[in-house]
Amino acid sequence: MFLANGEKRDEFQSKPGPYWSLMFEVSESSFKPVDYSTLLWNTIKGAINTSLLRSDHEIVSTYQRSFHHGYPTPSLQRDNALVDILPKLKSANIWSRGRFGSWKYEVGNQGIFSNPEIEYESISNGLHHV
Repeated sequence: MFLANGEKRDEFQSKPGPYWSLMFEVSESSFKPVDYSTLLWNTIKGAINTSLLRSDHEIVSTYQRSFHHGYPTPSLQRDNALVDILPKLKSANIWSRGRFGSWKYEVGNQGIFSNPEIEYESISNGLHHV
């Protein structure tokens, strides 16, 4: 256990809580490399700078995982690429949606039926049983 300011706590006294979690995603590309040796501390520092954490908050545990091939990050060419990609997926009965599908972050992180256009398309194409 340590404090968000980096101070180590040798004594650990189990407390009943409350505990809460934060999860952060960090994007990486050839244009924006990530220094893994400082990633955790830079993330904690960013959480302090944006008032998500205070420097005296206790951090009980951390977990860090790297995916070398995750979902695509949107680019300026995204919509042009989707014009070709989405019809091919649809012809294979794959209905690509949201952040992990058609890369449309502006409608991502939403349930499939939170968008009226998606509802209409789903019902019109017989997907209402899904």
